[in-house]
Amino acid sequence: MCGIVGLFSKSQGVSDALGLHLSEMLLQLSDRGPDSAGVAFYRDPAPAGSSKVSLFSADPRQDWDAVGEALGAEPEVHGEALRRLAWMRRRDRRPHEAAEAWNELAVLPRCAAALRREAKEALAIHHEHRLKDLRAARQHALDLLSEGVANPARVQHRLDRLERKLARYDHAMLPLN
Repeated sequence: MCGIVGLFSKSQGVSDALGLHLSEMLLQLSDRGPDSAGVAFYRDPAPAGSSKVSLFSADPRQDWDAVGEALGAEPEVHGEALRRLAWMRRRDRRPHEAAEAWNELAVLPRCAAALRREAKEALAIHHEHRLKDLRAARQHALDLLSEGVANPARVQHRLDRLERKLARYDHAMLPLN
């Protein structure tokens, strides 16, 4: 016997407790049989006359490019799939694999500007905090500013912090005579 539950959240309070609501809903379904359970999250409604599809693969080596080509996916679909893959990997504590998806998204031809900016910001954070590659983080922040990011003050704050860190690092590396 199967069961389907859904939650359409229109308030921040419900969204903030989403995990609690979902776990209670799935617990209620757990005694309905041996079938597996799954969860899908949707945001940003599909434009009029369009459909929205979510895809999942348990195989981390899934060739999403081939899937997109087989479906005739537009760049926006591929970009959103890469974005979701990056966030999923990050949530699974696989930051280096998430960065691979962000890198691919950042250079995706005809990618939506908002997705490209999100990828560049994530890469700046990754390079600064995970890889400790301050120069690469700085370059991603500069790219963001040149592309007209939505919140330039936030990016400028990151860039200023990176410049201070680089100045300290460069100063510490000066040879002593």
